[in-house]
Amino acid sequence: MRAVLYARVSKADGDQDPAVQLNSLRDLSTARGWRVVEEAVDRVSGDPQRRGRNPPGLARAIDLLASRRADVLVVFAADRLVRSPLHLLALVGQVQAAGGRVCSLQDGADLDTTTDQGELLLFLRGWVARMELRLTRARTVAGLQKARAAGVRLGRPRALSPDDAKAQALLDAGAGYRALAAGTGCSEHAARAWIASRRPEGERKRAVRFGGGARRDE
Repeated sequence: MRAVLYARVSKADGDQDPAVQLNSLRDLSTARGWRVVEEAVDRVSGDPQRRGRNPPGLARAIDLLASRRADVLVVFAADRLVRSPLHLLALVGQVQAAGGRVCSLQDGADLDTTTDQGELLLFLRGWVARMELRLTRARTVAGLQKARAAGVRLGRPRALSPDDAKAQALLDAGAGYRALAAGTGCSEHAARAWIASRRPEGERKRAVRFGGGARRDE
């Protein structure tokens, strides 16, 4: 079996040497009887899949699999590929679609699609990840529904129109920007701007010139 070795280190840490990973992957390939056809390295921080594309080294490795110049992608650990379980499943799907397999040194049978056991464990891992995602979504929806039932306003603060009747009533009652924001559900910044817009033009210019602002809340 022909292997392409892949290592990733953080570009933010100049002390990390990909040779540490590659040496271990060479030993694994030798023990398995695999012939190493190429070694790919990326220096990138965080989860590469968050950018929506594979980093150059990983893209090269998958290209070797797709062109049938390699059979298995060998990595030091799953987190050298991605951080998210769902991203990992998506990436393994890319590799399998390219006709290749994946083997992780540190994850052992948990990430080794060169064996039937590894295929089964990956399937179970994917099922668990999808169930966790569904539960998280269900808890989020339930929390939002509970908040709405309790009268909590969700989403971005509302904007105030120039002729907002409720805001005008609060202003006429002597409310400052904090009280106006609380009473209308807008942001304090929007309340300040709205109060300032109600002033006569000359008064607004004087406020800007001398640093005056909208009404203050005591």
